[in-house]
Amino acid sequence: MVDLLEIFVFLFFLYLLSLCLLRIKFYKSRLQNKIYSNCCPVCSKPLDRHKRKRYVKEINTLTLNIFGFKRFYCINCKWIGLLAKYTKKIK
Repeated sequence: MVDLLEIFVFLFFLYLLSLCLLRIKFYKSRLQNKIYSNCCPVCSKPLDRHKRKRYVKEINTLTLNIFGFKRFYCINCKWIGLLAKYTKKIK
């Protein structure tokens, strides 16, 4: 029989692998264009930081702080959401 610890370790490595794959694919990355270093994913206007809430800290803990999520909002289109600490250039 498979030990419960072996199942847990397998699931943990599967979870870690999926987090790494999402990180490689730039999941929830900040967008950067020629004008702004941090763009709205909806309208491509500049974003402002929003005060961090408790659930953001919990999400960062659950994802082992691989993404480093922060809350942003757009003044132009009123978008509010989480984006990761790394950036991806818009072509």
